[in-house]
Amino acid sequence: MGSKRMLDFKKKDPHTTFLKVVDTDTGAMIAEAKWNIWKGLIPSEDDLDALDILAVDPEYQRRGAGRLLVRWGTAIADELGYMAVVEASEAGRPLYESEGFEFVKFAETNIPEKWRNRKGDKYVWMVRPAKKLA
Repeated sequence: MGSKRMLDFKKKDPHTTFLKVVDTDTGAMIAEAKWNIWKGLIPSEDDLDALDILAVDPEYQRRGAGRLLVRWGTAIADELGYMAVVEASEAGRPLYESEGFEFVKFAETNIPEKWRNRKGDKYVWMVRPAKKLA
């Protein structure tokens, strides 16, 4: 997603925060995240902090960039006393579990009939219970 498009999206949605991690030696962006912080916007749900996007350049995976972005959002959730949620890949599940997220269920996207020949996404629904910092 281009930076102008991301900024335009942010201006239209004050509940969204985009983050990036940059390699200070090369200046290359190596990871990105999008957190959505919702207070009272989801009927019959608690206020929550949702990790919508987390992507790390494969050359930089398992070096802490993803964990840094996850911890940014969970720190906000803790400060606000919100639960945090993520639809994770199976590969990302260990990272989220190590940061306090708990497995809820496996889920799969529903593919409309006209696209049945395409592969659907499978993911792991995870929740990190609300905490309140003292």
